[in-house]
Amino acid sequence: DRLLPLAQNGDLAMVGMEASGGGQAGAVGAVLQEVAARAGRPELATAPLVVYGGSIAAPVALGVVQQDPSRIAAFFL
Repeated sequence: DRLLPLAQNGDLAMVGMEASGGGQAGAVGAVLQEVAARAGRPELATAPLVVYGGSIAAPVALGVVQQDPSRIAAFFL
């Protein structure tokens, strides 16, 4: 909820994933592909990412960063 105003003010797309047990970093690319297709916004599939991982989601966020560091615009825990 705290990040929603940032997305709205910055005209950003926000996609959230539940992190329960890790191993989901690889699913982020697939989720973004699906979101891009459903939204009719193909650029979302390859857009720079701002990655946030709090608490149990921190390892998943780190995994996303490690998979494709060139795509990361910002990363915070």
